[in-house]
Amino acid sequence: MKKILINLLVLFAFSIPVWSQSSNTPSMKYYSGGEFSMNMQASINTMGGGLGSGNFGRVFSPRIGVSSATIFSNPAELALLNKASIFFDSKFTITSSALGVDFNKLVDESLKLTTDDFLKDTNTFILDKNGYKQYGKTSSFEFGQPAAFGSFAISFPVYDKLVLGFGVYYPMDLSIDMYMTGIKTKLNSTKSVSGKEVIIDLPLQSTFAFNFLFRVNSMTLGGGYQVYNGKYGTTNIGLAVARYEVTNYFNLLLNVDGMIIMNKNQEYHYNNPNDPNINTSLGESNNFNWKLNGNFTSTKWGFRFGATHNFRDFNFVFAVDILPKFELSDDEAYSYGHQPSFMKGRLLGEDEDALDILIDSLKLDKPNLTKPVNNPFPKGAEFSFPSTITIGVDAPVWEHAVAFNLVKYISDLSYKLEPYEITKKANIGFKGAIDLKFKDELKGWGFALLPFRAMFFDFDGLIFQLFRKYTKYTNPHYIMSGGLFIGDANVKGFGDPSQSKSLKDFLNLPLPTGLSLSREYTIFNSLRVGVVVFGIPDFALRFGVDLSI
Repeated sequence: MKKILINLLVLFAFSIPVWSQSSNTPSMKYYSGGEFSMNMQASINTMGGGLGSGNFGRVFSPRIGVSSATIFSNPAELALLNKASIFFDSKFTITSSALGVDFNKLVDESLKLTTDDFLKDTNTFILDKNGYKQYGKTSSFEFGQPAAFGSFAISFPVYDKLVLGFGVYYPMDLSIDMYMTGIKTKLNSTKSVSGKEVIIDLPLQSTFAFNFLFRVNSMTLGGGYQVYNGKYGTTNIGLAVARYEVTNYFNLLLNVDGMIIMNKNQEYHYNNPNDPNINTSLGESNNFNWKLNGNFTSTKWGFRFGATHNFRDFNFVFAVDILPKFELSDDEAYSYGHQPSFMKGRLLGEDEDALDILIDSLKLDKPNLTKPVNNPFPKGAEFSFPSTITIGVDAPVWEHAVAFNLVKYISDLSYKLEPYEITKKANIGFKGAIDLKFKDELKGWGFALLPFRAMFFDFDGLIFQLFRKYTKYTNPHYIMSGGLFIGDANVKGFGDPSQSKSLKDFLNLPLPTGLSLSREYTIFNSLRVGVVVFGIPDFALRFGVDLSI
């Protein structure tokens, strides 16, 4: 968080003229950090459990979490369903404030530290010894999980052992809204312009807004078929095709209001459309802002093939999931702005293109004159989930079950937006699950297991169990699953080497494809309920229902 905040303050600093060291460094008379607010919402549905629609983290097993949603992971398991069924899953809203987590104090402390670091920069300005300094305050900082639709699937037998399925799935929906308002400063300097000594005061107020959205959804059609049933067991195969759509939206606005005051009595305002001193018919402007906008999209097709074989109570699994590389584009993406005519370079430019000021070029008759500036912004981005080959096995342990998957990744997890690149060159992964089956009735040792059930937040299941005479509560399962994938990381484009290194070091670690606690039970004979109580990266309280028809 500290790195984000310092970058924002530096960004604002660039909106203040960066006085060349060939001239006297201006003094800062006051600085007010304004207010900061951020709202980050993440809905991630990649993990299995809760009847598992997740295709990235679900442990493939014909014994665990089989429903219509298996069309999103291993379509061969559809052949195990002997009735038509309808499935959907969703999740509850969870916010940091509802959990009693107060990020405001933490962010305020970061604002204080980063502001002090920011004001120590004597190359750009010097805070007057009698200058006024006010730290920024956090008006709101919210992080959470929105109530969101996760997936919908339907399956139905059509011929003998052939089961067809259709589904819609939202594996990822991430949004960030960030605002900084009321940032104020006043700079003062005496400069020699065209042989004249001119006192220049520059009071400015800046507003920053940033909006980001990353969303993935898919529509899948497929089926499972039993191809063999004999003395060597039972074999099912399945095939599905999926249409994926990825959206990546950016919007950034940095607006600087204020004026240049010459010799304490002549005011020249920025962003004043009625300034008689600016001839708009000649293309002149006094706008002072930077804007960036892009809505990158891509639609691609992928497919998955799967097979299961049951032999003497053991299930063997094989699955291939081919995911496309998404080349997102927006021909209308833009990045432009206006900055004072005596400034050269561009916002966030580097080396010879760094933002700087030529104060001697200041026009005394039009000191607030600005010029258009183009900040290069790519017309597209690239994103890819890794394609996989999975082999697995499961086995019964009395009434319970265990399962293990070995995953070979045949492509990378990556995101590229020039000049940035973040890649996890995935190599191999492991996934495993333990499925514990409890008794249908609450009696005997069942009471001793109540603390264990409390860990799974199984209060709804307990209520249905207490009234099982009416609810027909049966077949409760408690599932613990997890997985890791291993590979080398590559990080490029970040200006701060320490930031690149810390991100690369993190991505080089074995990362979880999922860790979850989930549970399932059946009520009213045909309604199967599943809940992900806690998961990484899915977070918590995701529920699914599968209705057999």
